[in-house]
Amino acid sequence: MTSQVLEMRFAPEFSSVNLAREALRKICRELFEPQGGTFTDELCLAATEAMNNAVKHSGAPVIELEVMAERDSLTLRLTNEGVRFDPSVPAAMPNNVDASIAAEGGYGLPLLQRMVDNLEYTFRDGRNVLTMYKRYNG
Repeated sequence: MTSQVLEMRFAPEFSSVNLAREALRKICRELFEPQGGTFTDELCLAATEAMNNAVKHSGAPVIELEVMAERDSLTLRLTNEGVRFDPSVPAAMPNNVDASIAAEGGYGLPLLQRMVDNLEYTFRDGRNVLTMYKRYNG
């Protein structure tokens, strides 16, 4: 049985992303990992990357985050009316020989894809809809 545990609408600001991430971290700890752990860290990292990308690149006036819980998993849905962008397209990590000269950028999308079990994107009715699914294996 799926239940919605959080629904947020926030301005596209990095301070709002921080608040959303902390709300998600609290949910993960309450439902799955009281002391925190890999599930919490990976899901929060993926969600933060997706929300930061929406803030930085979408141009949307509002970003929406919905979190749905099942007995052994969480599903996050991130929605905005910004510039169309599909982060579910496979991405490779940048191949930098020397990390000290690596340009910023290029790491977020591959990390996002690795941190969740399933990533789906649709563009419908003028809205980007990114759905991230992560199973708890603890």
